[in-house]
Amino acid sequence: MVRRRDTHDSQTGRMVRVSSRRIGDIRAEEAGRKPGGYDPASREARMTKSYRIYMLRILIVASIVVALIAGGVGLYYSQAFEIKEVRVEGVEHLTADEFNALFSVEAGTTLLRADLNVLKAAILRTAWVESVNVVREFPSTLVIKVKERSIAAIVEVPYTDDPTLFVNWAIAKDGLWLMPISNRDSETGRNTAAIIFDEADAALHISDVPYGTYAEENTYCNNQNVNNALAIVASLSTDLSRMIQTVSASDSQSTTLMLNNGVEVSFGKAENVREKELVVLELLRKYPSKISYINVRVVDKPTYRSVD
Repeated sequence: MVRRRDTHDSQTGRMVRVSSRRIGDIRAEEAGRKPGGYDPASREARMTKSYRIYMLRILIVASIVVALIAGGVGLYYSQAFEIKEVRVEGVEHLTADEFNALFSVEAGTTLLRADLNVLKAAILRTAWVESVNVVREFPSTLVIKVKERSIAAIVEVPYTDDPTLFVNWAIAKDGLWLMPISNRDSETGRNTAAIIFDEADAALHISDVPYGTYAEENTYCNNQNVNNALAIVASLSTDLSRMIQTVSASDSQSTTLMLNNGVEVSFGKAENVREKELVVLELLRKYPSKISYINVRVVDKPTYRSVD
């Protein structure tokens, strides 16, 4: 396309007409096309070239994906990353034999083929394990990280056929029955982790549990008297809890704490625990060695009995 326009000639002082042409028009003429015109053949060639590039890119990406999948499948079924070590962390209440009996890792199992959910479920079968996390540590180690429960109290559970006798049952703070505590020198005791007896000796004892209370390993306690006693002890601060020798759980309405100084505290339900505790501590501070009984079942109306 030729563009014409008038301009002023500075030498002659007259108006002259000049013309200009676009570079693209000149190239179009050299290529045999009409300047400024539409060339269907050229457009089709460009589209064909773009399509080929697009398809080439798709083929390259597809080839990479197929190669990765094939490599992953091959790696999964190969013996690469075979488990050669199982490292256990956090287990104290179970002996090595007891813990190893919970699960097994078959020879030849790899880190990729190990079913961690099945392994976790197997370990959680024991009451001592509160939670477990299993980690693959490449190239060949399976790490089992365990969080255990500990003994919150020892509950004197009456025999079903003789209420005058009882079995000492360990119970966790969440109310889960852990195990009956046998004699340390018995055959069962000799095969029990020493830390269990240490915790049992130091734990709070809950006595006067009603006849008919049922305890079974790895089940939750459904006796409201025992649960009320646990809730009270769990909510107390160190100042009072360390003074408790036993807890009488004959009635959830009148749960009683026996202190190591001989004072009996009728605590009642596990309500307003901190307020009740402060009242008890204040009376003990105010009347040292002069009180034998404190009743804080109604926290704003406490009563006490002094020593004669």
